[in-house]
Amino acid sequence: MTVPDFQSLAQPGIQRLRAYDPGHDLVALRERFNNKGSASGAAGFLIELGSNENTYGPSPRAREALLATLHELHRYPDPLGGELKLALASYHGLDTAQILLGNGSHELLMMLAQVFAGPGTDVVASQYGFAVYALAAQAAGANLREAAASPKEHSMPRGHNLAAIAAQIGPNTRLVYLANPNNPTGTWFSTGELEDFLEQTPPNVLVVVDEAYLEYVTDPEVTSALLLLESFPNLIVARTFSKGYALAGLRVGFIAAHPDLVALMERVREPFKVNLPGLAAARSAL
Repeated sequence: MTVPDFQSLAQPGIQRLRAYDPGHDLVALRERFNNKGSASGAAGFLIELGSNENTYGPSPRAREALLATLHELHRYPDPLGGELKLALASYHGLDTAQILLGNGSHELLMMLAQVFAGPGTDVVASQYGFAVYALAAQAAGANLREAAASPKEHSMPRGHNLAAIAAQIGPNTRLVYLANPNNPTGTWFSTGELEDFLEQTPPNVLVVVDEAYLEYVTDPEVTSALLLLESFPNLIVARTFSKGYALAGLRVGFIAAHPDLVALMERVREPFKVNLPGLAAARSAL
């Protein structure tokens, strides 16, 4: 039987994509180097810097909650993630209708392009930004408009240049991806600068602020964009339990946005999005 030309059958945006390459065979490296004694007798410990894994590990409470779910692994998790949503809403001062859970924030960043971008639309992101933004645009068949990063002589070299990003917004723009702090450059912008940016952004352009690394911020001028949700209905804030909470292996993230946007995203989410141990551990870690 003739094998179909699967490449030609795929959507145009998918045809141009490349599979994610972690750069190393991490499993093999861990097996080779972890727990190997050095010449001095000290135990070895492999830290994979490229993924920014939290080397301290998760909260003991998260470990206990995870272990308590093991006798229930034959059951499906709560499809709505109700208890985790309630905990997040209480902790961040939100309504549960503003929260959508995901298999890590990565999945949600991709879903936003799936729902709101597509052929004939533009997605705006910064040069030297998180690679997933460009992948999300390409997978959706949208055009990526890349804004130049801040110059070397800037106080935040190679960081987001919000003025350059704003200049890339046009009549076909559907999404703008911002990372604060930015991955991989480690730069950031103040909450005041973000507010000014949102003030000049058309209300029909959705602005996604990716706060995967917010727990590491010490600058008092940087607060969570969650505080701006009430003022800007076109704002979407993405958060994760992978970094600050050290639960990368469980893949738990969420977005917070206007309830109408969340309700629309609910139409395309996986029925049982976050696994049972992930829900329990994330709630206890929080």
